[in-house]
Amino acid sequence: MRLITQKWTLRYFFWKKAEEGFAFVEMIVVLMVLGVISSVAIPQIMSAVNKAKQKEATFIVASMIKASQSYHTEYGELPADMGGISEYAKFQKCIANNIEIEGASVCKETTPVAVETNDVLFYSSSGNYKVEMMSSQKNR
Repeated sequence: MRLITQKWTLRYFFWKKAEEGFAFVEMIVVLMVLGVISSVAIPQIMSAVNKAKQKEATFIVASMIKASQSYHTEYGELPADMGGISEYAKFQKCIANNIEIEGASVCKETTPVAVETNDVLFYSSSGNYKVEMMSSQKNR
């Protein structure tokens, strides 16, 4: 009787152990699959982020060029500051402290404000770009 009880106890012990969780090999396989998926997904996400940043820069430059051309058409000269451009295009800037050092990460926590008319330098609302108006004098 005791032998039957021991056999039953051993079967119950091994049967119970198999039902209680993942084997080490299964865990390793799952981690490897997740690693492969993330190694494929992360570069795709970074590519999309970089494209969005490029679109932002393209939009800022194109808007400034079009506004400057409109100003030049109307007044016969290029604008000296954002005041001239503000008549044709509206821009927002990031006013966070330490943006020069910390970059775009500090702008995520602040609300963008309108660029002032006397500004010649500002950081884009995302904080990714420093925008500066520069004039060149032609030698006549």
